[in-house]
Amino acid sequence: MKRWGLTLLALVAAAFSVEAGIDNHMVKFYQPLPYLVEVYSSQQSGTGSQNFGRGSGFFYQNPERGCFIFTNSHVVGPVLQQKMWVRFESEKDGRQVGILGNDPVMDVALLECPSPLPPDAASASLGNESDIVVGQMVYGVGWPFGVRSVAKGEINAPESPFSPFMFANQSPVHPGNSGGPLFTVRDSGEVVVVGMNTLQTPQGLQSHSLAVQYIERLAIQMLSQRGVVYHGTMGMKIESINGIHPDLYQFIANRTYPPNEKSGVLVTKVFDGSPAARVGIKAGDIIVEMSHDGQPIPFATMKEFFVELALTLKPNDSVHLSARRGDQSLEFDVRLEPYIPQD
Repeated sequence: MKRWGLTLLALVAAAFSVEAGIDNHMVKFYQPLPYLVEVYSSQQSGTGSQNFGRGSGFFYQNPERGCFIFTNSHVVGPVLQQKMWVRFESEKDGRQVGILGNDPVMDVALLECPSPLPPDAASASLGNESDIVVGQMVYGVGWPFGVRSVAKGEINAPESPFSPFMFANQSPVHPGNSGGPLFTVRDSGEVVVVGMNTLQTPQGLQSHSLAVQYIERLAIQMLSQRGVVYHGTMGMKIESINGIHPDLYQFIANRTYPPNEKSGVLVTKVFDGSPAARVGIKAGDIIVEMSHDGQPIPFATMKEFFVELALTLKPNDSVHLSARRGDQSLEFDVRLEPYIPQD
């Protein structure tokens, strides 16, 4: 009995020892970082009142495209005329900068770098899709509620139900975190950005971060368009064929489950007056192929369809779709319209 009691005490002591351990990565990320930026916005509302906002961001330098600061679009605001200020951690005061681009749909904005840069400024390193692994520890850094802090959590899923461009994780996001970097540490010890702190579910159970593999592609779009970025839309809702709810498939497609198609997307709704409606696409159609200017645009899922629509195509592009409606094979040519988010 005495031996078991001692063993139990040893296990409890070991557990407390683990709990009391300090995460050295958190300590490191709490130190001043040469790429971390605090962001301030100021804009006048339609009623004449002044609105003030703040968030986080990070400095990135590309040898071909120069330097800029990433943050969230909702930190910047809906227009390009507002004042923006940034402050590197080594600086006492903020400096006013211009807005290079704003993508409200993807919730990304690009700000100018202040000139001159602080002597210790260094570009953040971007990771890649292979760094977004379930169970991988990630660290969110920024100024939630105006207080410099570090939060950590594990990656829950490489995707998100809120956007095909996000992934789910347990690192908390609060007001002021928005636009800041989400880091991971590779086995080699290299620190890389894997996402941008963007959204937390109302229940507070998960955070959703814009995935790193899309960040630089979105920056290229914004730099080329110089202003508010608009993405093309066909004006319809879709679902992936793979993993679709059996009854939803049978109800919308009016076909027996399971689908004969191995990949593709099911059109679940077509909006009146939309580009899709004008060419005759209907709910229940299954889109299996897409091309532009004779070049195939590969996709197998809803996520891949939306990613190509947003990052490969643009408003006024003409897209050729191959679809199935029951036993019929159909072809459609759809001209994309700008997608305007509804307030």
